[in-house]
Amino acid sequence: MAVTSEVVPVDRYNGNGATVAFDYHFKIFAASELVVESILGVPQVLTTHYTLTGIGSPTGGTVTFLTAPPTGTANVVIYLDLPFTQQTQYPEAQKFPTAQVEQDFDRAVLRDQVLLGLHDREIKLPITEVPTTALTTVPSLALRASQYSGWNALGEPIPLAPPVGTSIVSSFMETVLDDVDAPTARTTLGAAPTASPTFTGTVTLPTATVGVTQAVADNDTSIATTGFVQQEITDKTTNSYPRVPVRQTVLSGSVDANGQANWLASGTGLQIDYNAGTTPVVIAHANGFDETGEVDKVTKLVSNLTNQFGTLPANSTSFLYADRSSSSAITGANTRIPPQYGEVYDPTQSALLHFNGTDAATSIIDDYGNTWTASGNAQLDTAQSQFGSASLLLDGTADYVDWVPATPSHVTQQGNGWTVEGWVRFNVLPATSTSTNILNFGQNATNFGLLLGLNADAGTVRKLTLSLSSNGTSTDIAAVVLGTNTTWATATWYHVAAVFDALAGKYFVYLNGAQDISVTSSVQVCQFIRHRIGAAIDLANEEFNGWIDEIRVSPCVRYPNGTAFTPSASAFAVEGHFFSITQMQMWEVTGASVTAGVNPAMTNRATRVFVGDADAGAATITTTRSYAYQGRYVSPDTVIPGVGVRTAFQTNLGFYTETVPLHVRCYTSQENWSPGMVSTCPYNSSSLFPMAIVSCESRSVSSYVTGNVVAMYLLNRTTGAAANLTNASWRMFFTLKRGW
Repeated sequence: MAVTSEVVPVDRYNGNGATVAFDYHFKIFAASELVVESILGVPQVLTTHYTLTGIGSPTGGTVTFLTAPPTGTANVVIYLDLPFTQQTQYPEAQKFPTAQVEQDFDRAVLRDQVLLGLHDREIKLPITEVPTTALTTVPSLALRASQYSGWNALGEPIPLAPPVGTSIVSSFMETVLDDVDAPTARTTLGAAPTASPTFTGTVTLPTATVGVTQAVADNDTSIATTGFVQQEITDKTTNSYPRVPVRQTVLSGSVDANGQANWLASGTGLQIDYNAGTTPVVIAHANGFDETGEVDKVTKLVSNLTNQFGTLPANSTSFLYADRSSSSAITGANTRIPPQYGEVYDPTQSALLHFNGTDAATSIIDDYGNTWTASGNAQLDTAQSQFGSASLLLDGTADYVDWVPATPSHVTQQGNGWTVEGWVRFNVLPATSTSTNILNFGQNATNFGLLLGLNADAGTVRKLTLSLSSNGTSTDIAAVVLGTNTTWATATWYHVAAVFDALAGKYFVYLNGAQDISVTSSVQVCQFIRHRIGAAIDLANEEFNGWIDEIRVSPCVRYPNGTAFTPSASAFAVEGHFFSITQMQMWEVTGASVTAGVNPAMTNRATRVFVGDADAGAATITTTRSYAYQGRYVSPDTVIPGVGVRTAFQTNLGFYTETVPLHVRCYTSQENWSPGMVSTCPYNSSSLFPMAIVSCESRSVSSYVTGNVVAMYLLNRTTGAAANLTNASWRMFFTLKRGW
């Protein structure tokens, strides 16, 4: 293809701290030939700092940064850097390699354009002058060192000595050269006084009150301080680098009768208010580290405000977050997608397949970087699509696509529900007494889990069918439950969605936004090991024949409580939040992954903290949960229960925690233990009341269950002899806190 543009192959942009995608408008032959800078003069690294599309395209492509470049003028530069070599060898007596020759010519033209760009930035003689060695050669290094550049009477470059009494100074020194005296210069530089003023009278220390922070003014007169102390005072005053006991959490606020955080409250309709008028609410926002250590911001709310997190979706659980607007204000919002916390992002909690690409392609990557493997004749087809340029074509004979993550996906384990949805277009409808499987998420070799299909067992009457398993070995939740719609046709796109609604305690299947199947059960479906689209995992010869498009798997309830909805008229986008414990920063998922195994693009949300969640009914908020202050929960002392009793606690930590042991507190003296003393007790196989461990049931609930095989015992504090613990003399309690 000809190179018809004379544009120099370089693009420059102004970064704004938010935009991540930048186009380049010239052809490249390999990723190594493109240089990308987001800080002037600092090349970025492919896959580490950015991803790339458009290799080989005559019109260029797109560079997508994993982190948005900072605000600046022309600080994003993308340019071509071709090697000055010719590697192609043309064998004699062979067919003329037209394509290769054209590519080599293209490369030569592009190399000329690179040289043109360099030439345009050179200092040049006017065209009317004849170039000579004297005019174009600078003096030697020894002659021009520490000299000014100049020209003699012939216009030839010569070194010039600096004028007497002058010297070259840095830009730093230039800022103080015009100051009239030393105090003025210190003011310009923001320097502290070099000596203390003279003290008069008796030096006294400011009066301290326990629990009351002293004002900076208590110590700021007649005392000389180092720059370090001055900076600490400034930091504390301006809230630029406050030191907090726990990062990325609500530190303090109002509590209920049990000492639990309760600053969030139900507002009007589907809105959330917050109460900070009586007891201020203090929030710590983490934003990583710098050369001084931890980088944190603190917000202190001191008033009651209404509707601070937007209108929540009805009949759903929403997660509430606060962006810091200033030291005394936040901007709140909500999302249905629960945030992730960890050292690494987990892409298996979601999936999004657009099936766009080249006709007949079999390489399929979803927007979260998960790889789906095509089997049989499964392939992309540009002849049909609901959205975008293509869809998945299956011919009904052992065609399907599979996703098997390294560990079972966590989409069904988030506690508040999940949604699996997509668009289907039948080429052939199931014949009498047969079924067509749309998708099956289940075990590695069996279909127990979620199985959704179209059934024609009742003659030509066809209905959607749903089977569900909680144990991975049987259809214990639902076995071939049929829908109500009987109108089906080929060459028609249908939107189908399967939903587990934890709040309603039901499973739903929707067809084109209308409820078609309902199964009442609060039992959670098992974890998915294999995710198959177009067939059952056990390959029972009931494969899908037609097209499938826009499959989305979400760890939330998109369509709650059987309520009718209108399916989206456009393609879906990625969503989610990830707090990196390693980086101590919150990130929002904002762009699709373009490479297998690479996370989706994320944007840093430096001051965003998730502060609670809430359940909504049809028109009002039913439950609000303010997350535990400082990421810590201590249970009340509880009477030791009998055999097989589950005891649950509303911990409201906002994330899943590891199991922890229970402790016991002495209430009546036993074995030389006095009231108030605490012990972690081991087991004794001779009794019926065991010590249990605390397990995390959800982001906000933890529990323990007593068994009937082993029991607690303790050691006599004087003799060390073991003795069975007397249940009535002790109370159980536990402490949960974040591991970061």
